[in-house]
Amino acid sequence: MEKHKPFNERFGPKKDIPLQLKSINTKLRNSIFNNLNVYVNLPLAETHHPISRIVGRILFEVWINLFGEKANSKVTTTKIWDTIEYKIEHSEWYDIYAIIEFIVIKFDEYQLGSEAIKESFNELFEKHNSAYRFIDNYIVPITTEQEISEIQEALNMAEQNNYIGMKRHLSEALEFISFKPEPKPASSIKASIDAVEWITRKMSGCNTLGDAVNKMKNNKIVPPEILSAIEKLYSYTNSKEGIRHPQIVDESIVSFDEAKLYLVICSALCHYLQSIAAKNSITLQ
Repeated sequence: MEKHKPFNERFGPKKDIPLQLKSINTKLRNSIFNNLNVYVNLPLAETHHPISRIVGRILFEVWINLFGEKANSKVTTTKIWDTIEYKIEHSEWYDIYAIIEFIVIKFDEYQLGSEAIKESFNELFEKHNSAYRFIDNYIVPITTEQEISEIQEALNMAEQNNYIGMKRHLSEALEFISFKPEPKPASSIKASIDAVEWITRKMSGCNTLGDAVNKMKNNKIVPPEILSAIEKLYSYTNSKEGIRHPQIVDESIVSFDEAKLYLVICSALCHYLQSIAAKNSITLQ
């Protein structure tokens, strides 16, 4: 059900908010703080709340592992929360998103229901025209709902089927493309095609993507046009020196748009090939 919009949003003049790509305005900063207050500070304040102790532990991890501060007897959860509030008010946009992402990842690790907090952040990102959305546990530059769905479906299916290798590669591709303050497109493309290579090798029992595609052409489980597309995607990463086997990665050899295209296409291919494997009773372990 669509959420009720205030009267002024329904009938007042529409106020266009510029896309917030490398900036965060005051209203978005306030909304981010208020959302964290609901999910972090309020449960923390209620000492009998079932997650109060775990949330306190998460705050100390923020203090030590994210902020790089010293742990001593003078540090309290109140001090950490006040520091988070100050940073949300004054820090650069990428540092603020780093705080959100870190806390959400910890919610997931401690099984505190990370889906609810991610959904709430995505709603306020959309409301304030932020250029970012949560996919899995990463805040990534905005893309269409269809593309978000395709990436998330591939990740969900990989997790459900315990395809650890493919899940790791797709998660790395997401992490690199969402890297702040600047994404790492070449590294993201490599991780994306590695995910496709992983599943084709598992489906065929071969050691290389090339051998896997040739074997799959013979068994005719996958249409040859799709296998040809996989070959071309893989060939492109080999033709771009510095993507597949670099000593030092030159992220500038490809664009962000190319990396996003690879992530979406490779996610769709992983999703599709997982379905093909399931229909033909092919074990991928």
